[in-house]
Amino acid sequence: GGITIIIHGDSLDVLKTLEPNSIDAVVTDPPYGLSFMGKKWDYHVPSVELWREVFRVLKPGGHVLSFGGTRTYHRMASGVEDAGFEIRDQLQWLFGSGFPKSIKFAFQTGNGASGKPSSIELTKSPNRQPTANNHPTVKPIKLMEYLCKLITPPGGVILDPFMGSGTTGIAAKNLGFEFIGVEMNEEYCEIARKRIGT
Repeated sequence: GGITIIIHGDSLDVLKTLEPNSIDAVVTDPPYGLSFMGKKWDYHVPSVELWREVFRVLKPGGHVLSFGGTRTYHRMASGVEDAGFEIRDQLQWLFGSGFPKSIKFAFQTGNGASGKPSSIELTKSPNRQPTANNHPTVKPIKLMEYLCKLITPPGGVILDPFMGSGTTGIAAKNLGFEFIGVEMNEEYCEIARKRIGT
């Protein structure tokens, strides 16, 4: 894989230190503004100011792929648009009930002209192995690999300004992309370093 950089810090502060037009793609799962499980980091959706910094560091023609909560997606979308982005599409990931990390994710390859999977299968994972990762909203690695590949040119640099426990970084490394992850929680940074192998 390419170079992996993990930065402990506030995303807005860190983004201001990055060079303009230096990032090929942004794949991230930011706070949804739901106060999920009473977590302080999930009280607000990212600000317009933060999305403006993302816009500044992203190369012309680059894409942002961001998760959002069903009840607060509109707030995030407004911030993204107000920062200068054009929203091209919305994808929905249906994972059933329970936490996302309790789901097994699998692609069913089809004969689609694009070579992309034609369907996606999500099932409860009955034999989930215990892990030292205590982040409450971990996404499946295969899902993040698909999303990284969808919007990043070969050998490109992926930024995740809300890295959490590093699943986007694992996906980027697995696919040979360079990765920059930013996380304000030091414990999650350590988990990410172990999971990514940096």
